[in-house]
Order: sequence, then structure tokens, then C-alpha cells
Amino acid sequence: PPPSPPPPPSPPPPPSPPPSPPPLLPPSPPPAANYTLPQAGTSCCDRLGWETQDDWLGDVCGETEINGNCTTGTWHQAYDYCSSIGARLCLSDEYYATKGSGCGYEARLGWTQSTCDFLGQAGYYAHSGNEKYNQECRLPSVGDMAVRCCADVGCAPHPPPPPSPPPSP
Repeated sequence: PPPSPPPPPSPPPPPSPPPSPPPLLPPSPPPAANYTLPQAGTSCCDRLGWETQDDWLGDVCGETEINGNCTTGTWHQAYDYCSSIGARLCLSDEYYATKGSGCGYEARLGWTQSTCDFLGQAGYYAHSGNEKYNQECRLPSVGDMAVRCCADVGCAPHPPPPPSPPPSP
């Protein structure tokens, strides 16, 4: 008998998936009363290890690359992230303090805590870090916006430690 034909060739493996984009911040709960404005930081530049920009004369400092991380997200995610490290979202007129603070986000819009009207809906100004006056009003649900945090230059002094207990007899 004639030999049987060889089996058909195996199909080629599927193509590799495209690389994943950088991770977004974890989801935040929907807006609630705990998103108060103005947002206040609980720390300051010295305690966070942040420096003020050479050409910035304000009384705040700002950072983008925080603890080696570059982050993006919605307004609520940005608010939560800055709060979690003891900082706060910058005000519109403070955003320039984040210029050159890492992540290559100079031309990318990032959130502020300054409010605006977006076609009759509550929005927040988003700024780019390379110009003092480049701002756009955005809805807080817009994701993939740069997260840049600010802190105040002056710290309240640390409270004194509690007194030592009296010696045991």
C-alpha cells in the first residue's frame, strides 16, 4: 500500500499581545462629601523631601515622580493619591511649582483642585507643567491625566514628645 500522506502542518502561534500601558491608580469611590475643597495637605516640603523650583517664587513645592512612581488617573484618584502621601492637589496658580519634577509629563495635562464650569457641569482645571497659564477645564471622570501633588513650604513644628513616665521606685 502507498504510504499515508504526512499530517497537515501546525498552525502558527498567535501573535504576542501589545505591551500594556502604564497602570492607572486604583479606582476611587464615587464623589462624596469627603472630597472637600480646598484640600489641605498634612505634610510639607521638608518632610516630604521635596524642593522648590528655582524659578518659582511661591510658598509651595510640587512633585510628579513620587517615591519613584509616575501616576495617572481621574480627578478623584489624583485627590486620593496626593492625600495618601500627605500632600494635596495643586491650585491652578501653584501648578508651575511641579515643573521639571519628573516623569516626562511636562506637556501632559494634570489635575488641580481649582474648580471650573464645563458646559454646566462641575469640572476642575487641568494644567500642563511647562507653561504657567496653560489650563483647560475637564470633567473629573476623565482618566489618564497626570497626577502632580503640591505641599506647603512651611511646616508646623512637630509636637513635643510626651513626657517620660516617672521612674519606678
